[in-house]
Amino acid sequence: MKNRRIFLISPEAWGTNFLSKHHYARVLSEHNQLAFIGPPRSFRPRSAQQVGNVRLLDYPRVTGISRVHPWLRNFLQHLQARWLIHQAGFQPDLIWSFDPYVFQNPRVFGKRVFSIYHAADIQTTPFERLCVDKADLVLAPAGRILARFIKDPKRLVQIGHGLAP
Repeated sequence: MKNRRIFLISPEAWGTNFLSKHHYARVLSEHNQLAFIGPPRSFRPRSAQQVGNVRLLDYPRVTGISRVHPWLRNFLQHLQARWLIHQAGFQPDLIWSFDPYVFQNPRVFGKRVFSIYHAADIQTTPFERLCVDKADLVLAPAGRILARFIKDPKRLVQIGHGLAP
């Protein structure tokens, strides 16, 4: 994959403990423009930071966003997405999400964005079903995880739990 503009959404912040999402970000950033979006830290987000080829983004936290009506949640996530696009300095053409708790509808980033939901772990949230339904492609490292999403097997791909250039 080359010359893409990617937003990688992770449930774990960028830091000293690197998990699969962080390794994907590093490798994908070698030939693509990549912004890493971790969990929001506060109501007042930090400015974007550059770490190597990876642009780290923060966005305003909205408390209780998961408990509001879906229309309002979608609207609030759309505002957060606009903030992230502004901070990144580019419009993504690919959303690669590891986090079912935020941005379940990747179209808040734009109508033409391609979206991947990467179910790296078994999640217990009903929001994961929204991520699967809205994604163009669903990836998982184990058949047991994918078996929960068998509704549309053409969009499901099992990949190993690792990445190499």
